[in-house]
Amino acid sequence: MKSRKQKRKKDAKGIPMINANAAGIDVSASFHILEVPEGRNGVNVKEFGAFTEDLYAIAAWLKYCKITTVAMESTGVYWRQLYMVLIEENFEVFLVHADLPKMFQVARLMKEMQCGYRDFIVAHC
Repeated sequence: MKSRKQKRKKDAKGIPMINANAAGIDVSASFHILEVPEGRNGVNVKEFGAFTEDLYAIAAWLKYCKITTVAMESTGVYWRQLYMVLIEENFEVFLVHADLPKMFQVARLMKEMQCGYRDFIVAHC
C-alpha cells in the first residue's frame, strides 16, 4: 500500500499542463533568470544580464526554444524594458505578482511536484 505522501505526489503530477510552450522569467535589476520546459535546449534554466543587448538575447533564446508565452515575476519596475522587447518580438507576455504562489497556496503542490514556482505558474495557471 502506498504511503499518503506518495499518493499526494501522484495526484499533484496529475494536474493538466495548459501551455507546453511557456517559459518563466524571474526579473531583477542586474540579471534575469529564465526557465523553459525540459527538453527544449540542453539547459532549461539560464541567466541573462539586464542590458538591452541581453534582453534581445533573451528573446532570441526563447524563440530558439520554441516558446510562445512568457510569465515574468518582478517586484520592481525592472520588468518594463524586457516586456517591451518581448512584445516587440511577438511573445504573449504575462506579469505575475511575486506573491502569487502564496495567494493561491500552491507552494505545497510545487514542493510535491519538485518544480520551481515559475514553471508551475506558467504551466498550470
